[in-house]
Order: sequence, then C-alpha cells, then structure tokens
Amino acid sequence: MKQLITAAIAFLALFISAPLVKADWVKLADEGDVTLYTDSEVTRENGNYLFWIKAEFNTPEKRKETTETLSSEQTIYSMSYLTVFDSNWNKSRIGAVSYGGESGDIIETSTYDESEMEFQYITPGSMEDILRKIAKAIYAIDQVSDEEEK
Repeated sequence: MKQLITAAIAFLALFISAPLVKADWVKLADEGDVTLYTDSEVTRENGNYLFWIKAEFNTPEKRKETTETLSSEQTIYSMSYLTVFDSNWNKSRIGAVSYGGESGDIIETSTYDESEMEFQYITPGSMEDILRKIAKAIYAIDQVSDEEEK
C-alpha cells in the first residue's frame, strides 16, 4: 500500500509539473504481478465524475487466481472498472467492470446503475480516497486545459 501511495503522489506531481500529454492509459503502479493504470481523462455525467481504472495481471499465477476468483471460463488478463464519484467527491460506486483476454479483447462487461451498486462514503486513507485524489487532479488539469483552448 505504501508503494501505491508513493506512486500516486509521483503521478500527481508528474501531472502538475510536466506538460500534459494525453494518452488512453497512464501507468500508476507496477506491483510485479499486477500493473495499475488510470485513464488520462475524467468525464462528467449527470453531475457525477466518471473515472476508469485498469489492472493488468502480469503473471500466470495472478491470471489463474483472478480467473478462478471470478469463475470465468476464459483466462482473465486484465480488469477495467469505472469508478463513479458523486458531485461532491464524497462517495463512490462501481459503474462498470470489463474483463480482458490475452489479446486485449473484451471477454465480458457488466454495467451497474445506482440501484444495483449504491454510492458508499469514501474512507480517508483508503484506495478509493487515493483514486479520488488522482481523479480530482486530472479533472482540474482538464478544466485548465479546456479554458486555455478557449
């Protein structure tokens, strides 16, 4: 967890101090058997903030563990999930989950509305809190970039 927090801080410093180069996925952390990525963009929908996270499973053991845990018939090489933050950034929920195969193809996607996956308050210091801070920083940078383009 300490490595992830350090990576998150480095990630924020990179976004704030360097010119922003847009890419689909930005590497957040590499924990050996799992590499974490964030989307380089935060979008707004119905007053909420939408932010994608992706985990790539780098070892056969981690892929097997994940595949078995999720009871999938196909080997899962990656998992992407959409985090939805409320309009005040105080709560979050999962909006969608996608599982990727070896060649990057989508094996399965599930979407969840608010009745299926309720908003939960974010606990300070939790993984969701770290992701919220990253998403807020990316959103703020996007807003500045949009204003500069006008």
